This record gives sequence, C-alpha cells and structure tokens, in this order.
Amino acid sequence: MASVKKKWVAFKGNSTIPADVVGEEEDLKVQAGEAVLVTVAYAKHVVADGFADYTDAPAKGGSKKRTNNDAPGKVEIQQLQNELNAAKGELAQSAAEVAELKGKLQTVTDEADNLKLELSEMKNALGSSDGLSNELGISTAQTAVTDAQAALVAAEGTDGADGARAALQAAQEALSALQG
Repeated sequence: MASVKKKWVAFKGNSTIPADVVGEEEDLKVQAGEAVLVTVAYAKHVVADGFADYTDAPAKGGSKKRTNNDAPGKVEIQQLQNELNAAKGELAQSAAEVAELKGKLQTVTDEADNLKLELSEMKNALGSSDGLSNELGISTAQTAVTDAQAALVAAEGTDGADGARAALQAAQEALSALQG
C-alpha cells in the first residue's frame, strides 16, 4: 500500500476534519491554531480557500493524534452545561415567583378598585342625604376607611400600593367631609 504524503496545517478557526483525511475512524475536531497533519491535497485545498495556513510540526510530545473524547475543554464544557442547567432552574423558579406576585398584585388592585367604586357610590348617596342619611353615610365612610387601610396594608411593597393609598386618602377625605 502506497504511503500518502501529508502536510502540517493550522486552521484559523475551530474546524472539523473528515476522518479519511487524518486517517482516523471519526472526524477530528481541532481548535484554532492547532497544528494537524493532513493529506497534501487537503492541505492545499484549505490553505487556498483561506481556512488554514501551513505550519511546522508541533514539538515532540505535542502530537495531535487524539480522539474527540480527548478534546481540550471537555471538562469546562460540562461545567458550563451544569451551570446553564442550574441557571435555567433558577429562572423557572423566579418566573413562578413573579407569576405569584402578579396574582397578588391583581387581587390588591381589584380590591382598591372596588373601594373606589364604593366610595363613589357613597359620595353620590351622600349628595342627596338628610340628617339620618348623613349618620348612615358617616358610618359607611368609616367602614370604607377601615377597608381601605386593610387593603393598603395588604398592598404595601407591591405595585398596587399607590392605588391603595389613593383609595384610602379618598375615603378619609369623604369621611372628613361628612364629619365636617
């Protein structure tokens, strides 16, 4: 069997070399700048196309005959994959927490809207009230202030806190107007 002439080249980027070119059973993956021995025809081809440059043989002990399982960076890649999987888990947990907080915020916002509606209805009822209705209006307004305070306590620290504060202030103003 005739010996095939070979030449050393270094690829400009990470590359995969067909198995038959390097005389192995599987394709060979090489890093950028890594010297590898290939057939002369293949060397001419990759150099002419600008994928690689001719280079000298690596120093003794630096033979590039290796399998893909020995590829540099395999441990680092596995570590990065593990970190990626952990980050994905944390992201999923954070997304679930955000969804839960959004649900709580919606509940508080709905409560604040209901209080605003009740307050508006009270104001309308008080606008046409006499002395007895005024006492009833004060009692209702006091209840609205208490409910608004509870809603504000529940909403503290959320985006709905501003709406709850506004509802409390409006309820307090209505009560003050009735008492004044």
